[in-house]
Amino acid sequence: MPWSNRTLQRLEAQTTYLQQEVVALLQNLQNVPIQWEGPSLYFHKVLVNSANQTPNLPERIANDSFAERLYACLASWGMHRFDNPNARLVEFQQFREQVNNLAQQLAHLSEHRLYQLDEQNFQTASNTITSLIDNIHVVVAGWPLVANSKLLHHMLPHLVPPIDRKYTLKYFINRNDDSRNQPSYSFERLFRSFWRVAVANGPLLAEMCVDTWELPNAWNTTVPKIIDNALVLAAQ
Repeated sequence: MPWSNRTLQRLEAQTTYLQQEVVALLQNLQNVPIQWEGPSLYFHKVLVNSANQTPNLPERIANDSFAERLYACLASWGMHRFDNPNARLVEFQQFREQVNNLAQQLAHLSEHRLYQLDEQNFQTASNTITSLIDNIHVVVAGWPLVANSKLLHHMLPHLVPPIDRKYTLKYFINRNDDSRNQPSYSFERLFRSFWRVAVANGPLLAEMCVDTWELPNAWNTTVPKIIDNALVLAAQ
């Protein structure tokens, strides 16, 4: 079901606000208690560091440990929960096969950075990802946008943002569920909002990317993740 005019107006307003205030929001990060560390931070940083050291996605996938770390990362990011039968990762062999296939289809985006893309290159990247996201089945779930975006974020951490219900959807469209629509519908529109914020603030956000394990800056790993950090702050 297409988003209503009211929802689209909110998306526009929230995107504009984030374009203007993202840097100011991030300056408050030091004052916010960090709830996420341990395995969720460890595997995230390991995968981002792997992308920095080996930008070419198929080459990264060739390392046997990559899919294992990606699998562990998604589990630690809430995608495999014993108390929720709808939040379960598929078996590892099936997961690895999908990751290998995706790596070949996304190879040409390996070195793309969200804040450096002009309109044409952004649209090409968006079209590629949007065409794939509905057919990724790494979780047993009725509406897999959250899991699929987190998977793609860790395969292309400098390009794709992670999306969740509690913060991303709530911030941009004021609800935590959009399962009436295909994941591609929601992703395409949210991805463009992240891109607009990235392009408007690219150099400043890129300077905030740091290689540290010290909280809270340890989460400032890539421009898409930094924007995600900012909207978490804005949503609180």
